[in-house]
Amino acid sequence: MWEDYIAERKNMNVDDLCVNFKYEEHEKVLEVYMRGYYGVDKFGHPVYYDFSGKINPDEVWKTTTEERFIKFIYADYERCLKFRLLAMSHYT
Repeated sequence: MWEDYIAERKNMNVDDLCVNFKYEEHEKVLEVYMRGYYGVDKFGHPVYYDFSGKINPDEVWKTTTEERFIKFIYADYERCLKFRLLAMSHYT
């Protein structure tokens, strides 16, 4: 599993996505797929909301492509790991 994980990271060029990927359609996608981070809890952990039950897939695919959406998800989670969680670790 670890080798598959590393291979997928290399295949998707995750480290570069984290810094350089620009997702211009983000605001429009948020209108039909509400998700994101909202501050921290009382322990300093980031609070993440994902209303995947309310997603409107047809509208998402009108707004972006599957490839760009997947790249955005990779980049978003990688930024969370590298920046958000790192910053939160200073509180604990």
